[in-house]
Amino acid sequence: MTRLRLVGDIAANRELADPPGSALPLLGDSDLTIANLECPLTEHGTAASKPSVLRGPETVGQQLRDAGVEACSLANNHALDYGAEGLMDTLGALTHAGVAWAGAGPDLNSATAPTFLDARDGRRVALLSVACTVPPGFRATDNSPGVAGLTVTETYHTLPGLDVEQPGTVPFVATSVDQAELSLLLDQVSAAREQADIVLVAVHWGVAWAYRPPNQGPLADYQSPLGRALVDAGADVVIGHHSHAPDPIEWWGSGLILYGIGNFLFHSDPPGTIQAGSAGHARYRPILESGPWFDSAIFDVEIIAGRRAELRVIPVVLNADGDPQMAEPPDRDRIMEGIVNSSRLFHPHLSADPSGRLLPVLV
Repeated sequence: MTRLRLVGDIAANRELADPPGSALPLLGDSDLTIANLECPLTEHGTAASKPSVLRGPETVGQQLRDAGVEACSLANNHALDYGAEGLMDTLGALTHAGVAWAGAGPDLNSATAPTFLDARDGRRVALLSVACTVPPGFRATDNSPGVAGLTVTETYHTLPGLDVEQPGTVPFVATSVDQAELSLLLDQVSAAREQADIVLVAVHWGVAWAYRPPNQGPLADYQSPLGRALVDAGADVVIGHHSHAPDPIEWWGSGLILYGIGNFLFHSDPPGTIQAGSAGHARYRPILESGPWFDSAIFDVEIIAGRRAELRVIPVVLNADGDPQMAEPPDRDRIMEGIVNSSRLFHPHLSADPSGRLLPVLV
């Protein structure tokens, strides 16, 4: 059995703190711990012209390793917030600290390649990372640094006549992935399957929770077909990020799809760290950075050869400084209830035992 500890977005604009009740000590208690690094670690580069720009000190790389993080996914919409120079500083900081990474690199080949890890139980684990949320200029090319990307197209429509009867109605957004790019990604997953005992695919996808129209549900159109295709190609676990909130969980075939595992550590922004952007974006921020933004969990996944992955959820809350704390009642119960209820989208009879182990009824 291999036990993985998976945590969500980490955006550290200062060195990590470990106050009483911190969830950081749990990161080292597994065969392998993987996080999503949501900010470049750099003191250099020029801030990208985009609504939200993040970065942290390079010393965070060693602090993550000391806390128990052994690998990070990097394919996300913040990896090049301080340009190619900032990304290369990040890769250097992680490498120096002994933290493996996937999803970004000095060129396309390195960004799309899996990284291979040896879990403490001796099994070989492949980690791939890809982003469906890629700002202009962030994608790696054959000769320039960037992230591994997957193109998503979208179309908008409303019911005939609704635009005049209910003007201002939010249109429905239909989304799909580029099929040629998807085919290449699935081939990479299949190739990794031949070289590893366990395959993990981290995907930055979907819609941040505060931007979702309530009539369209928690997931974008393309997410479920993409997650299932990755499992069918050989992924044991699909690890979703970007929504900044815990999202549904689905067991599909022999694999597990975690559609969104929330923030794990997200520091408040001092002046100059996050650009407020347009007035339109500023209208979202009071909503985005409230409520589910502070709800999180450690996802404890057990993988046994020939069996479906088992999952235990350890609820976590972010404190006012954005640092992770162990959730106590009633927060713990609320977070568990939210994850279970949202996952009934796929498993109507899902329940959880007192330890946080999820118990789906699978057919």
